Amino acid sequence: MARVRLARMVEEYRIEKDPHPVTLTLLGGELISGAMFVQAHARRRTGREDPADILNEPEAFFPFVTDAKETLLIPKSRVLEVAGDIPSRRPAALASGNPVVRISVAVVG
Repeated sequence: MARVRLARMVEEYRIEKDPHPVTLTLLGGELISGAMFVQAHARRRTGREDPADILNEPEAFFPFVTDAKETLLIPKSRVLEVAGDIPSRRPAALASGNPVVRISVAVVG
């Protein structure tokens, strides 16, 4: 009886997420293809959540499933680049009134 009740509670508070295909480049140059998990709505802007939203959240890690179906917990501090379709970074999304600042970062060592 307790298991059934616990299962109902877990299902009630479950947040639906969908895989979003990307390729990560990590600090050591390693490339990992797979998917980040996004929600139907972004927390801080209108529209669907995308990888940029996840990387800008305060949590230090995010779950990632590789193309080989291996689930990893990736530390954000190890991610150099996320390649793929990032809707919030398309020119039309950026021209929607959100301020845009271009920066250049040179990493040495």
